[in-house]
Amino acid sequence: MQSLWFWLGRLDELAADALHDDWPIDRLEDALARMAAPGIETQAVATAPLPQATGALVTLALPPGLDISRQIGLEAQALWQTQHHGRAYWYTCTESRAPSLRVSRGLPATAADLLGATI
Repeated sequence: MQSLWFWLGRLDELAADALHDDWPIDRLEDALARMAAPGIETQAVATAPLPQATGALVTLALPPGLDISRQIGLEAQALWQTQHHGRAYWYTCTESRAPSLRVSRGLPATAADLLGATI
C-alpha cells in the first residue's frame, strides 16, 4: 500500500508539472511511459478460521520471510479491500488550505462537490 501511495504522489506531481507548464500531449505521454509502475508485490499470508468459541486460540504458521507486523498489515489490507469496495479517497493540499482527506463512494456527483471554489 505504501508503494502505491508514493507512486500516486509522483503521478500527482507529474500531472501538476504538465498542467502548470502546459505540456503538449506527446510530452505528457512520454513522461507517463517513463514513469515506473508502483512495486506492488503479493505475499502469502498465514490463514486460519477464527475459533468459534470466545477465548479459544488458533495458531498461525507464518510463511517463511513474513514477520508478525507484516502478517497483521496484510490481513488488515485484505479485510479493508473486502469492506471498502467502491470507496474513493480525495486528498488535497494547497498553499491556501490545510491538507484534507475526503471520502466518497464512487465519483462525487459533480466536479464542484469535489473541487469547490477551485473551478
